[in-house]
Parts: sequence; structure tokens; C-alpha cells
Amino acid sequence: MRLALALLLLGGCNSILGVGEFTAGDAAVDPNTVTGTSQISYVLYDGMIEDGPEDLSKYTIKAYIPDATGRFTTVNGIGRADGTFEIPNITPGTLYYLYLLYPQIPNHAAPFPRVWVTSARTLDLGYHVSGRRDAVEATRASSIVLNVTNMVPWTDSDYLVIDSYNNGSEFSDVSVASNAPARGATSLAGFSFDWRDGYTYHPVGSLPRLVDASAGDDFIVTHIHNEDINEATWAWSLTRQAGVVKRTDLIQTDGAPLVINEAFVQTPYTKSQMLQFDLGAFRAQYAADGGRVAFEMFSVSRLDNAGTQYQQRIGSGPWGLFVPVPGTTLARVPDVVSLPSIMYGDSAAFPSTWGQSVVGSYLRRRRLRAPGAAPVSISMVSDFTRPATSLVDARPQIRPVTKLMVGGTDLLGNAGAIAFDGTTGVSISWDAVPQADGYTVDVVRIYADAGLTARAQVLRAATTATSFVIPPDMLVKGQRYTIGVTTHAGLDETGLRRTRIPSGNARMHGNAFLFSNSCGDGVTQAELGEECDEMGETASCDADCTLVMCGDATTNVAAAEMCDGGGTSIGCDSDCTSVSCGDGFYNPQAEYCDDGNAIDADGCDALCQRTGTCGDGTVQPSVEDCDPPDGTTCGTTCTSL
Repeated sequence: MRLALALLLLGGCNSILGVGEFTAGDAAVDPNTVTGTSQISYVLYDGMIEDGPEDLSKYTIKAYIPDATGRFTTVNGIGRADGTFEIPNITPGTLYYLYLLYPQIPNHAAPFPRVWVTSARTLDLGYHVSGRRDAVEATRASSIVLNVTNMVPWTDSDYLVIDSYNNGSEFSDVSVASNAPARGATSLAGFSFDWRDGYTYHPVGSLPRLVDASAGDDFIVTHIHNEDINEATWAWSLTRQAGVVKRTDLIQTDGAPLVINEAFVQTPYTKSQMLQFDLGAFRAQYAADGGRVAFEMFSVSRLDNAGTQYQQRIGSGPWGLFVPVPGTTLARVPDVVSLPSIMYGDSAAFPSTWGQSVVGSYLRRRRLRAPGAAPVSISMVSDFTRPATSLVDARPQIRPVTKLMVGGTDLLGNAGAIAFDGTTGVSISWDAVPQADGYTVDVVRIYADAGLTARAQVLRAATTATSFVIPPDMLVKGQRYTIGVTTHAGLDETGLRRTRIPSGNARMHGNAFLFSNSCGDGVTQAELGEECDEMGETASCDADCTLVMCGDATTNVAAAEMCDGGGTSIGCDSDCTSVSCGDGFYNPQAEYCDDGNAIDADGCDALCQRTGTCGDGTVQPSVEDCDPPDGTTCGTTCTSL
């Protein structure tokens, strides 16, 4: 599912929220009424666009008007099925928060509010989606059975991407299908899945659409083939289109099975791609997180898409590169990497009018913990989208914020408590980022659920300012929250929900903080999320009123912790001691190896650098499980199978 990650990252950009002074139709007759429209641009398989109104009658629409004290006045608006809305009683020049909330859809994740900070009188909420506007949802179990021959031998990391681009629907989760191919298989035999288990690019709450050839719908099955490639000290994974099935004659009936008997058209690898990427530049941007990194990954993919202006209609890419492969870490990858020749082939499944874009993503995760629960990782991503060229120079498009504050409290540092009385909003601020078109603020609640740390999105807000006040009615006193800020380059100046190519985004997330004005008063109040309260950090109690635990992502100096990354991280070993080469504690986030001695000839030298390679027949301590690879018990990266 690695390419799916790149698709997801790109698809997520469609909901990035930009802010500005926008016009949309005629001004309101009443000068104290804010008006707006939402026209969805439906992009078809041939690149044509159909426009249609979004049904705004399903939304809760209102405005929050802040005052100088951190309190808000709310004004209810009204949305209509014709794609228009209005909010009365907002005088010209007033800064307000436009609030939109989609209703709960059965069997879908709980929706969360989207907020824009603006003073505009007329607003354009339109955006682009893939697929025709009149496609019909699959509301009943609608199985698709694939019997396909001429398949490139299947590997454990291969997957299928099954699309109807003209109606904006896709399925790619092989894990929920029946009769998935085994390693080495050269055909799909009875591969079956429910089309409703896929997803759609249509508006929130929609199910996949039924394929209808009479309306111009395509049906494309793409086999994505994976190869793990070993370098001297690191390994990367290359995914490429291996074969395609394309049908334009299928008509799907809701609730009825559809059986497809076909043969893959294998993709010849006749084209070459040069690639350079600079991991060091991405890593340096996130130094402000203090090395609390639980996981890193870098990916770059070339993707097919209809049109070159907006990030829409993304197809299955001709190739994708992912580092690290399972069992390795980016700590082993040089800061600057050049790959002179990636061979690939273009798919014949897409029209010649389609363009190609390159999508890159640097992902790192930091750990957060709710009291009484195991830590969870939260993602910070720096990504970019650019028109495809013969040489991909993968460097950051824009940097993340490096300061994230509530008053004098650094949200990027140790967990703690934020004063919150339940009636006054919480003001957050961050540093200005050059070339940023805008910022998105994410507020996420952190809580314990069956022994695990769970997350629930509370709010996503967009602003061009470097501060934001969270309305108090969106927070609960005694709950824990983490706040993230994403910087954006490439927002469309004509609308709130459009993103252009090229573009870039970079997210920084803070630690988990208790929102309460009671933590620190010396009285433990369990009903307000406190496990202890000793009026500050002590050897038994953290500053956020939780019991001390190595691995909670909060460094407690009074408890003799040198660091705490929530487990093994770039800057900290899992025993809450600083990383030290030669201590015999191998930290894969920071070291290539660590055998506890200074002998250079035993596979790991005195600088914790490998002196051997996978395949040389010598097992490298703390780095390899086995050597050489044999395909049976020892994998291509010298890890046990």
C-alpha cells in the first residue's frame, strides 16, 4: 500500500484550506450579511469538467466573532441545496471565523468542523473532485470478481489499484478481498471484493459509485509490483506499474456481482528517470521537535493526472520510490542521494491528454501518550507536488513552523498543562514562514481507549495570520489535546478549498497538553484528567499531572531521565538515556549499528558505522538477522523471513 500512501497524501491536499479576500457572485443586498457559494468542478476521465452546486443544506454553517478578551459571539447561518449560503448580522470589516460542519454519516468517521478566519463579504467554497456529478452510489453489497491471467509474478509487497476514474471511485485494500494472490502467482483467480469497501473522491460521506459504461465510465485494474533494492548500507523499495486491465464496456448493478475475465497487458520498462533527494534538508527543518522521532520515511512518485493546474484526477503512478523498506530506517540513508536511472513504463490505460506530476513526501512521527495508555504516533509531513520532469530534484518546497506557543509555553517541548477555564478561548501562535500562502491549524484530542492512546480530530482551521484563538466551546476542560500547524505554498487565490500545482506543505505537531486551570494547584482531581498534582515536576509526577513513566514522551529531570522520546527515537534510547555510540544499545533511529566495542573489523566500527554489507556472508551485529539472503529464511535485506 506504499503508493496508496502517496496518493493519500496528494488527495489530502484537495481539502487544504486557504484564506483570503474572495468574490463569488453578486454582493449581498443587506450589507451586514455574508454570502457565499460552493460549486464543485467534477473532472471527467477525458479531462473535461462539469460544474454543479454542492448541497450546503446538509451543513451546519455559522460565524464565530472574536472579541479582545478571547470570547466569541456566534451567529447562525443557513445553507441551501443550490450551493449558496448566508450569515446575517456581520458588519463590514468584522473579522470572523466561518464554521462548516457536515452531519454524521452512518458507518463513517465522526466529522469535525472546518473553520476559515476571514473578513470577506462573499466567499467561494468551490473545489475540484474526480468523477462525474451524476454517478450513482453503490448502496448494497456489490461484489466484483477478477479472473485475470498474464500477471507478473506476485510478491508479498505487491498490490492492486482498481479505479473508475470517470466516476471517481477506487479500491486498493487487498487485505479485505477474498482469494488474494500468493507469492509467485501469475494470475488472479476468483479475486473478489465488495466495491463499497473502496472509496470515492466525491464530497464527504459518499460511497463508491457504480460503474456505467453508457455514461463513459472506465474500469482499470493496475498491478503495482514492488522490488527491494540494496545499496551498500541501506535499502529502498521501487514500485512500478507491472500490468493493466482496461475495460470501457462494463455496467454495474447495485447489489449484483460482476465477474471480469481478462488478461493483463504487461507494461514494458522503456523509459528512464533520474532522481536526487536531500533527506538532510528535510531533517534539518524538523530540528525543533527535539529529536522525538519514532519513525521516518521518504517517498517520491511519478503520477498520472488529468490536467496540470489542480491536484486532481491522480492515477496509478508509473513508478514510486520508498525508503526505508521494512526492517530498515532512514538513519542508514545518506543525506543526499542520487539515482541516475529508474526504468519504468507509462500505462496505456490513461488518455494522451493526461499529464504527469511528481509527488514527494518526507514523513516523521512523534509519540504522544494519554494517561494509563500506550503511546501513539502522530505524523508530521513535508510534501510537494510538481510537474514531472526528466530530473526530479526532491527538496522541501516550504519549511514547517519552528515555534508553536501558548503564551510562554512551548508546545513542541515537554508535555504540560495549558490554563483553560472553559469560558475563554486558548490563543496559540507560531513563527512566520517565508513564502507561506497560509496556515492550517489542527486540534486533536488525545485520550485512553482500551489501554491505547486514541485520537479524535476536534477542529481544522485556516488563516493567513500567525496566531489563532481556539473557541472555548470546541474544547473540554480536563481533556488533553495536541496542536499542529501546517504551512502551505500553492494555495489558489480565488477560492478557499483549491490547491494548485506546484505546491508544498509542511506540518509540525506539538506534544499532548492537559487543558485545565487546576493542574498545579496541589490537589489531584481525577475528574479533570489528573493522575497526580505536586505543584510542578517532581520525581514522581510530571508537569502535566501524570505519573512519571519512561516512554511517555515527557522528559522528567527530577526522575533522572536524560531524555524521553516515547520509546526509541533519533535523540533518545528507549531507556530514557541519550544516544551514545559504543554503549551496546543499538538505536536504529540514530545509529547504523552498535556492538558495544571499538573494534573496526567485526562489522561495526568505533563510530557505529557498518563495515560490511548485506550479502557478504557475515552477519552484522545489531543490523542483520542473517547473511547471505537465500529467499527462504533470509530476506533480501538480511532480515529473517
